[in-house]
Amino acid sequence: MEKKTVKYVSHDIQNEVLKVMAQSVLRENFRLASFSVMADECTDQSNREQLAICIRWIGEELEPQEDVIGLYKIDDISANTVVEVILIKNIHSSV
Repeated sequence: MEKKTVKYVSHDIQNEVLKVMAQSVLRENFRLASFSVMADECTDQSNREQLAICIRWIGEELEPQEDVIGLYKIDDISANTVVEVILIKNIHSSV
């Protein structure tokens, strides 16, 4: 029997190689943009405004993760108030 050389031309093998290459590119891109901050406000039953702050990041296996940073009572829902809570409250709590 004549020994054949391996050429990796099967569509399954080519798709697997492409998937590995794509994941490598994604991992590198996610390292550059490692997390995002999400903020959402709502009114509770007592008619008080509350602001929830979460961070979203990508794990080693490229699965999305979310962690709640805090839930804050706010006086109004203006952009200035939301930004102030995100920047000031979380900077002081992390020190």
